[in-house]
Order: sequence, then structure tokens, then C-alpha cells
Amino acid sequence: MTPPPHENAAEWAEARRRQTEHDDLMALLADRDAEMEHDLSVACGACELDSHQVPETDFTRRPAQRHRSASRRSRGR
Repeated sequence: MTPPPHENAAEWAEARRRQTEHDDLMALLADRDAEMEHDLSVACGACELDSHQVPETDFTRRPAQRHRSASRRSRGR
């Protein structure tokens, strides 16, 4: 590949070196990211609960509503 007309050979060589270094670092980061994702997946798999360990809960029941005191009800009337 030939350098663009506005760069001399030394500038072009330095730009190519920096690009190669950047590409190497991006590949290293991708490898580390894949390793971390794998480790997280393994850790999550080890922590999964069996269905018999999860207590049954009644999610259809609504929480009791709090009643207003008489003094609060009469405010603003």
C-alpha cells in the first residue's frame, strides 16, 4: 500500500505501526471480553437453583392498603 500524497514515508510507516498496535489491542480486548463472558456464564450456571429449592409464593394476593387517619381525611375540606 502506498502512502497518501500528503504524508511522507516515515509518517506513513508510523501510522501503519499505530494501526497495527491498535488492531492488536482490540483483539486482546475481544479475547478478554469473551473470557469474562464465559466465566460469568459458568458462574451463573453454578448458582442456578433447582425448582424444588424455590419457595412457592402467592403473587396474586395484593398487599393490604393502609387506612388514612381521620385527621388526614378531613384536611382540605
